[in-house]
Amino acid sequence: MHKPDKITIHLLLLIAMLALIGLPFTAVSALGIVSVAPNLILNNVSNTISVGGNEFDVASVVSLDGYGSLSTSYVSPTTLSAVVPNGIPAGVYTLTVTNADASSASLPNGLTVIGPELTSQPAPFGRPQIVIKSYKANVGVIQFGQEFNLSVTVHNSGQQEASNVQASFASGDLIPRKTGGVVAVGSLGSDKKASFSQPMTAATDLWGKSMVSVDMTLSYYDEAGVGYSEKFTLVLPLTQPEYVAATATPAPSAKRPQLIISGYDTNENPLQPGTQFTLQLQLQNVGQIDARNVVMIAGGGSTSSGTTAEGTPQPGGVSGGGGEFTNFAPVNASNVQSLGNLDVGNGLSVGQPLVVNVSTNPGAYPFKITLSYVDEKGSVYNDDQVITLLVYNLPKVEMSFYRPLDPLFVGQGGMLPLQLVNLGRQSVILGNLRIEAQDATVENNQILVGGLEPGYPFTYDPMIIPNRPGKYNLILTLDYTDDFNQPRSLTQTLEVDVNEMTEEPLPGLDGEMPPINEVPDSASESFWQKAWRFVLGLLGLDSSRPETQPADTMPPPEMPGSPQG
Repeated sequence: MHKPDKITIHLLLLIAMLALIGLPFTAVSALGIVSVAPNLILNNVSNTISVGGNEFDVASVVSLDGYGSLSTSYVSPTTLSAVVPNGIPAGVYTLTVTNADASSASLPNGLTVIGPELTSQPAPFGRPQIVIKSYKANVGVIQFGQEFNLSVTVHNSGQQEASNVQASFASGDLIPRKTGGVVAVGSLGSDKKASFSQPMTAATDLWGKSMVSVDMTLSYYDEAGVGYSEKFTLVLPLTQPEYVAATATPAPSAKRPQLIISGYDTNENPLQPGTQFTLQLQLQNVGQIDARNVVMIAGGGSTSSGTTAEGTPQPGGVSGGGGEFTNFAPVNASNVQSLGNLDVGNGLSVGQPLVVNVSTNPGAYPFKITLSYVDEKGSVYNDDQVITLLVYNLPKVEMSFYRPLDPLFVGQGGMLPLQLVNLGRQSVILGNLRIEAQDATVENNQILVGGLEPGYPFTYDPMIIPNRPGKYNLILTLDYTDDFNQPRSLTQTLEVDVNEMTEEPLPGLDGEMPPINEVPDSASESFWQKAWRFVLGLLGLDSSRPETQPADTMPPPEMPGSPQG
């Protein structure tokens, strides 16, 4: 007979001791699936199933083999809720639950899905299903700022009783009152109806809207404690109150003229301080009726009716003197122009002469235009519109020669004494200066100018080697960046003459220079020669230093003791 070893004896003793002191001895449960309810569903609607089992965690996911994961909600360690979407293929599926630690458990043939063609069979399961039968506001059509009650009737079209039915309201246009937006409906049996109401107030910022919406969410439970939630959007009609104008301005009609500025341009580009230009505007009537007595006011203004609301004549006219003319001012004409009538869909081009103020700095400036007109009933409209004009301060640079040109010959290099002078009132930053000439080679033909102060010249001496005689056009191009960081350039043309190369002999015999006596300098004149010129001066004779010494001219007499030649 085999004797038990020591480990077996110790284990038996431990079990006996636990039994004596009354401690429970249970095995540790593992992840597993016990049931699926319902386990037979239709695939033409979305279905919620309840999965029972052991050791579920908050990250557990229910999946169907061959289909994929389902939207899963954690209820308890023994219950999970999953949504089977509409349109899942019919068939018998193995249901699997996977925990966060990757452990999983499966239930073969756990869920059967059938198509709508089998709906004639007895329903495989039952659940509550609440739908909306009707809803309305007790005031009919709502106005903004109005208080009313929203009445809703619901119906349980499912096969089970719905318990703890609760309605929640949320809207940005309607404000729930008294209940905080939550209404408890209670229990609702199968094929039963229930009505309830929610006090509401329409928000005050609904001007221009014709309807408002509110979201209502219904939450409830079935007999097994499985929760359901349905969301509905309720749309209610909204009306705007009618206002009666109490001022002299008549209430606007449904149809009115509407003038806009569809485009504009200037005859001078770019605009600079002191520039006189014409602003050309394109106007168009995009309204529903004709515009009469159209008046354009440059810089802004208004017109007023000459009668009161009761038809009594009173002073009226055009006010255009209060416009803004700091940077642009009318010139040669006022800022008010009468344009006549403008029919629906027609356009009109109108020009306004203006001048840019000399003190205007470079920049983008808005310019206000008022279009004033009346409709067929005499109602006055003043439409203010704004356009933008760009003002530049471009450099004023003169390119020329700072001295007369030396004669230029074909094939020989000659200097070009060029200079740039800033004629503006402010210093400028300039880029590269380039010199080009056709049929000629210009050496050192590009240089960076940089900063240039007003009135100060910038000199530059490139060399030109012409290839033919005649007149040449020197093309000088100066690059710079304008006030809106766009590249620009100045171009100027200078004309030069080039002579043909000649080989004529210089005057003299056989092309040689004639003999010329050298002029003696002070170093070659002796002491006695200087003394002799002094004596001639005392006698009133010519004592100047001789410039030439002809061959037949006698030298001055040699004084005793003078060195012999």
